Amino acid sequence: WASLATWIYLGGVFVVLAGSLWQLFRLSERVRSARRVPFRETRIIVSDKIRSPFSFFNYIFVGSEQMDGRQLPHIVAHELAHVRLGHSIDSVFIQVMQILLWWNPFVWLWGRSLKEVH
Repeated sequence: WASLATWIYLGGVFVVLAGSLWQLFRLSERVRSARRVPFRETRIIVSDKIRSPFSFFNYIFVGSEQMDGRQLPHIVAHELAHVRLGHSIDSVFIQVMQILLWWNPFVWLWGRSLKEVH
């Protein structure tokens, strides 16, 4: 039973890790294929594929349609606050916890709650 439990656990780790790596790959593809605009200590990534603005470490991701609006300064100011407060570190931490503790529903609820707070 211990061997079976170990294989099930490692299988879950592999599945969640693969999903996380896929998300990271898609994010890096967006960075490479989109227009990059340097801004202060960050880079604004502009793409048609981005529906809702977000930040990840020193990158701020904005949809093309949001670049022309009056809301852009507010969006950038909001996302700069996330960058300065290090919210990406929180996100990476919870992602690692979800990989290691994939079987625990409270870790997934914690991750959802963290996204809502951020």
